[in-house]
Amino acid sequence: MLLCLSILSILLTISQAEVETCKKDLSFLVTNKTEDFGRLIYYSGRDFNDLGQYLECLDLNYSRYVVITCQVMKINAALGICGPKSCEAEDYMSGLLYILSHYPIGEKMINPTTIKVKEPYKEDNAPITSMAIIVLILLSILILAIITGTIVGKNAQANPEKRLQGWRALIISFSITNNFNKLISFPEQYDHLHLFNGLRVLLMVFISYAHNYMYNMNSPMINPLMTYDMVTSFWHYFIYYGMYSVDFFFVMAGFFMAYTTLAAINQSKGKISCLKLVIHRFIRICPVYYGIYLFFLALFPYFGSGPAWQVMKNKSEYVCMNYWWSVFLFTNNLIPKDRYGCMGWTWFLSCDMQFYICSCIILLLYCKNRILGYSILCILLIVNIIITVVLSAENNYNPGVRYGFLDSYQFVHSFIRPYFRMNAYIIGLMLGIVYRKYKDSLSALTERKDIEMEGNESVLLVGPQKKLQKNSSFEQIMITWVRIKTFRLVSYVFGFLLITYVIFAPYEFSKNGPDYWSEGQKLLFLAVEHIFVCCGFVLIILPMIEGYGGVVLGFLTHKYFAVLARISFSYYMIHPMVLLFFINNNYQSAYLQDMHINYSWVTAVVITLALSVISTLALESPMKSLTKLPQDVYLI
Repeated sequence: MLLCLSILSILLTISQAEVETCKKDLSFLVTNKTEDFGRLIYYSGRDFNDLGQYLECLDLNYSRYVVITCQVMKINAALGICGPKSCEAEDYMSGLLYILSHYPIGEKMINPTTIKVKEPYKEDNAPITSMAIIVLILLSILILAIITGTIVGKNAQANPEKRLQGWRALIISFSITNNFNKLISFPEQYDHLHLFNGLRVLLMVFISYAHNYMYNMNSPMINPLMTYDMVTSFWHYFIYYGMYSVDFFFVMAGFFMAYTTLAAINQSKGKISCLKLVIHRFIRICPVYYGIYLFFLALFPYFGSGPAWQVMKNKSEYVCMNYWWSVFLFTNNLIPKDRYGCMGWTWFLSCDMQFYICSCIILLLYCKNRILGYSILCILLIVNIIITVVLSAENNYNPGVRYGFLDSYQFVHSFIRPYFRMNAYIIGLMLGIVYRKYKDSLSALTERKDIEMEGNESVLLVGPQKKLQKNSSFEQIMITWVRIKTFRLVSYVFGFLLITYVIFAPYEFSKNGPDYWSEGQKLLFLAVEHIFVCCGFVLIILPMIEGYGGVVLGFLTHKYFAVLARISFSYYMIHPMVLLFFINNNYQSAYLQDMHINYSWVTAVVITLALSVISTLALESPMKSLTKLPQDVYLI
């Protein structure tokens, strides 16, 4: 309440002409209508991140509700003010800037450039933008294509002997029934690499769980001190496994990049173009990526209302207006330099695309010279460690969640930067190269055995795996140790302990403050934390890739995970919007508690799954079908 009174008192004391009407009406209420003035105070926020009572304020015929957002000591803060009707957003802005300019100590606490004063009711009823109209037109065209494609598909099923040509062969790619049948179909053949389907699905759900906590802690709440308990509590530290799940995705992305690309290079006898690989990657990602981004940019702001929704929009308004293009160019993890990008969670895709492009060149060099390829990867890993240490020392970065991950400056300048995060992708590339070479060697020995068997039946007793052990290369040694049960058990345990250590090592540091560790300890941990996590992950999954793992492997390779994995990309793109809608589509500040957070998360997961299916069927599946069509059908 004191905070609200202080802001209203500012309007009474300043002498600027622009706020004279507001000042006069406020003075009249204070002097002559104390009961009405008391209602204004009662319906206003009483503390930081208290939005007051929005709807009750709107019901008064002499009031106007505004929400003030700013950054206080690097912490995002918001306050709802129910003031006189003549006091507009510009009046509060003028008053706050006037005070800060006359009291320099205030500028040390509050950055004037972060102050925004908006009227939620006015913003909620703003006219639809031209961009929103364009996106709605594009959405209508897509729906028309889906309806037409479905009709053509039904007719094609009724006349299977008739070959589709021209536009019909194209439009059938949008058939909702055909695409749905493909989506729910199970793979005809299974191998141990299908365990990555299970990992993708489970890690994606866990990332959304961690995001749910992060978004709740960054939203307006009436008990902000609860965030301290959530970042220092021992049991809440399990949630922050999600923070490192991104590293697991980078490892998997690097693994499949190397494993599949080297197979393609070998098949084409080295005649493969990096440009074609990158174009194929764009075709795979961009329909869903750009489609959901356009929806977020143009239509998502209209889905919510109220002061909390306005606070959420304020955080991304500037970057989405001025740096919208960085998302299209996969550079929003670098641009803007000092802010979280528009649709910020897509920084992962920008990193992934940048790593993919660089990896094409590295793999081609590896094929020309094996030692050169490994040397480049090792050098990049060392460069990553050096960059991490130097920049962390220069900017005083901290490990852990409370002083590290939740620090907005450190998050923007380290957590999402490619030169900080490339270690996980490099480890994935190394694993993919090693495993591809191992499989190729095994296949070559098997083929040689079949040839020898034709001339000498005694070779039947000499299996390829025995020969493999006699002629072991580096790659074979790196894989074949998993056949020894003791080594596998040690690998599982050590891998799990390595990941758990990285998660919980900063626990006491978060409780006792940045001075609890020496500068050297902090730099050492920051330099190796992601590398240790990735190495632990590799130690756990490598035996499973070779078919060991028992019940766990059987669970991860279950056929239903293959279906869910097909919508995992759409799930990643959509789930933050669903969470933001549930968390911020409120008229009052939320009360932060675990039960409320978990309850809303379960609902959000169900809705996100449904929306992910729609997105996959409407955007991703048609593009996959179009790229598989023979070239002659494009001659319309």
